[in-house]
Formats: sequence, structure tokens, C-alpha cells
Amino acid sequence: MAAKRSATVTLLHIIEPDAPESVHGERHLTTEQDAAAYLEDVARRAFPSNAHVVCHVHSAATAAVARGIADQGFELEPDTVVMTMHGRSGWRFLFGSIAQQVAALGTVPVLLVRSDPKERPAEAAPWAPRRIVFPHDNDPIHEQSLEACLELAELYGAAVHLVEVVPRAHQLGGAQALTGTLLPAATRALLDMKDAEAHDELLRHGKEIESKGLRCTVETRRGDPASAIVQARREQDADLIVMGTHGRAGTDAFWTGSVASRVAARARCSLLLVPVRG
Repeated sequence: MAAKRSATVTLLHIIEPDAPESVHGERHLTTEQDAAAYLEDVARRAFPSNAHVVCHVHSAATAAVARGIADQGFELEPDTVVMTMHGRSGWRFLFGSIAQQVAALGTVPVLLVRSDPKERPAEAAPWAPRRIVFPHDNDPIHEQSLEACLELAELYGAAVHLVEVVPRAHQLGGAQALTGTLLPAATRALLDMKDAEAHDELLRHGKEIESKGLRCTVETRRGDPASAIVQARREQDADLIVMGTHGRAGTDAFWTGSVASRVAARARCSLLLVPVRG
């Protein structure tokens, strides 16, 4: 990605006090000298000689590694933060701490790249999404995250699949649930209408995307949003899901049973979280 965009890459390591001897089966880097040597080795191995790569070690030991990454995000002013997941347990670990706090800053997109724990880094194929799933909800604020999705699709020649999920009557919450109980037939009819309207809107978006020279397919689904998105990802064999987040103001709502966190815990692919602004 850096090569395609002529971007500067900053390799970052946070020194953690009283760290365990190993992490993900590798020796834990606990000194500034070891960390700097490691990052420089990565820069030599992973990037061509003409790439602009900067190695940065946050030498002041901090127990809050996630907070340290977030703080460095403010200081280094990146356009994107890229992090790696390590298997299914890595999802829970990241979304429980590091990725949660970094994404909650709501300042730059966070790309969480899924890795195969059985595959050595030297054997890994270059990260290049072929098909991207974008959950659409017809909210104008999420057009910002759609722009990021289309930019990646253009960069890699990837196809885009738009999916909008309309709940069933028994899955409504709050006042809508009460209405569904009192007026079940009317509620089902309204949801059917919403499904039809959503499909028409997706078709319009799909034509706009295709007019830009990109491949695009669309669909609406009924049911639980997280389950439907994960199922769509599986059926499309997509290797990336792009979702919008509402940053710091929405942290509690986003990470407590939110659609994005449930999708991340179940989807076997990479995830791009894009902060959106009202």
C-alpha cells in the first residue's frame, strides 16, 4: 500500500515495563536498543531500498501499550494505523484493548490485517484485497467510510459488495419493539417496505460506483446485522470488510455489543475501521 501511494511508513514499538519473555511465540523486545535493531531489520527485509521508512521506538516505558500507540498517533500524525491480528484469540485481545483504544480516537482509519498463525512472515503473500464487503445503512454520515472503501478498491482493482441489513420484527429494540408487539402486521409491512427501498437505494449506489470503473454488486438481507454481514462476507469470499466508526463520542456504544465489534469477532478476514464525523 505504501509503495502504491508513495507513502512514508513509521514502524513503531512501545516499550512495555515488566513485559513477558515472549509474545506470539517471539522474544519480547524490552530495551530501546533491541527494539530499534528489530525495526531496522524489518525495514530492510520488508521494504525496497527506495521506500521512505522511519523507525520509532517509544522509549519511555508504559504499561498502557494501547494508550502509548494512541498517543504516538497524535504525535506522528499518520493517515492510517495498520495492526496485525494473530488468529481468533487475537481478535478478542485487540478488540479488548489495543485496537479498541486506537480506533476510539476517531482520528484516522485503523486497518486490522488478519494473519495466519501457522504461516511464517516470509511465506505470507502480499496484502491485496480482491473483494471488499461494505455494510451500507443509507446514513449519509457513512458516505465518508464508503469513500475509503472505494479508494482501496481502485488502488487494488478489488470488487465491492454493498450489503444492507433490514431486521426482522422480533429483532427490533426500544420503542420499535413496543410498536412491533402492538402492531405486528403493520410493523412487518413497514420492514418489507424498508427492504424494498434499501434495495433500490443500493442499486443506485452500485450504478454510481460502476460509473467510476469499479466492479460492484449489491444485496439486502434480513435478520441480525452482525450475523448477516459475516454471512455475506463468507458467501462473497471477501478478504476485507470496511465499516464506519463514530470515534471517541461513540466508544461505549461501539464496543459494547455493537455491530462492528461482533463482526470483528466472527469475520475471518481483515477489517478497516473508518472514523466518521457528523
